[in-house]
Amino acid sequence: ATALVTGGTSGIGAQFARQLAAQGHDLVLVARDVERLNATAAELYAAYGSNVETIVADLADRAAVVRVAERIEDRDRPIQTVVNNAGLGVHAPLDAPDSSVHERAFDVMGRAVLLLSAAAARAMRARGTGSIIVVSSIQGWLTTGSYSAIKSWVTTFAQSLAVEL
Repeated sequence: ATALVTGGTSGIGAQFARQLAAQGHDLVLVARDVERLNATAAELYAAYGSNVETIVADLADRAAVVRVAERIEDRDRPIQTVVNNAGLGVHAPLDAPDSSVHERAFDVMGRAVLLLSAAAARAMRARGTGSIIVVSSIQGWLTTGSYSAIKSWVTTFAQSLAVEL
């Protein structure tokens, strides 16, 4: 089985990748940094023998998200598990004159989760099997700014998708 992990080269995403590889999964890792992707792929192959495909993608870029979604829906190379993990911190007040940090955060942790989960749901429903994991945060239960608001949306979205499926 093959698992796709966004943000799979560091933090929680890298741990997901290691655990999935240890369980015998092949992987598709999605991240922005090609050198870290290549290093992580080599590490996972050496440690677990997992075949690792890499996709260089900035999930703030809608076109890049669409490319990843197309890979998820590739019928000839099915993805059994999708882990929506990519994220970033948001360190700006909600009323900042430049809202770009908030927009980027929502693009990566909101829009990408929406589009990639929807692609996974379509592909998995057609096959009759699969798993979608959405990484959120306890921060979603707090009212501490943009990050917590996005994570609240992510949690509600994931629960709603689970009910729908």
